[in-house]
Amino acid sequence: MEVKDQERVATVAAKDEELASQAKHFQAIEERLVQEAATGFADGFAEALVQAAYSNPGINISECSPFSEVVEGKIVPLTAPED
Repeated sequence: MEVKDQERVATVAAKDEELASQAKHFQAIEERLVQEAATGFADGFAEALVQAAYSNPGINISECSPFSEVVEGKIVPLTAPED
């Protein structure tokens, strides 16, 4: 293999290594952001339940969940949308 070819191979290998490192870094950032969003969602839902209970004394919020919905006046598990 010629020197120029060896240099090109080394350059490509270095770029591949850099891209792999960047991908790992961005994946870690994505995981952190997903966790922060989920925590914010859960905290917001809990706060909404506190406000609902305060605004409506005696209301039963025990069946309320971020994974439920109201259908025909009843709280039921959230269903996935149909395609």
